Amino acid sequence: MDAVMEEKIKKELGTQKFSKFGAGGGGCISSGNSYITDHGKVYVKFNPKSEARRMFDGEFASLSAIYDTNTIKVPKPLLVLDNPNGGAVFVSEHLDMSGLSRFDGELGEKLARLHLHNEMVAKQQGTKETSGHITEMIPAYVNRFGFHATTCCGYTPQDNTWTDDWPTARLCRGAMLISVPFNTMEFRHPRLHTSLSCWLQLGGLYSQ
Repeated sequence: MDAVMEEKIKKELGTQKFSKFGAGGGGCISSGNSYITDHGKVYVKFNPKSEARRMFDGEFASLSAIYDTNTIKVPKPLLVLDNPNGGAVFVSEHLDMSGLSRFDGELGEKLARLHLHNEMVAKQQGTKETSGHITEMIPAYVNRFGFHATTCCGYTPQDNTWTDDWPTARLCRGAMLISVPFNTMEFRHPRLHTSLSCWLQLGGLYSQ
């Protein structure tokens, strides 16, 4: 990441300090580094591809949705910015991920709470409606399947169109995946290719 992009991030974060620390890292398609700012530590992920903005916007929306449930700790998303030299950057809260194996049990419990969050919201709303008054803000219950933003598997956009039932939702996502030739996927992994092919041939779209 060049000095121009760093200055742009500093301006958006409202910080004078922006010092890189740690060894950096990333995944299969993006790179990243952690920085110390006037307001604490942040993690900056960057990707030079033209699809990066859509991918990071989806990640921002997804993390925001999980963060707002207050069920499990995830990095708070802060910014998505276009890179003048191509691609985009995604800025989030920095989390120390070292030594977490001893919390495996707690992680499982919190993941379960995350998956039950929408059901709990429905129960809360029913209780408040029965009582005749609302004493606190309750998140809105979602009674359809989908998401308000496009998310990506690698660079491949997923069809998150709102649907009324789960089988239709899965069918939409499967159809999107089928329409993308395997050799155009950024993650060219032979085991994934074989497993996914078998799943589709066995009617996975309709049976799960």
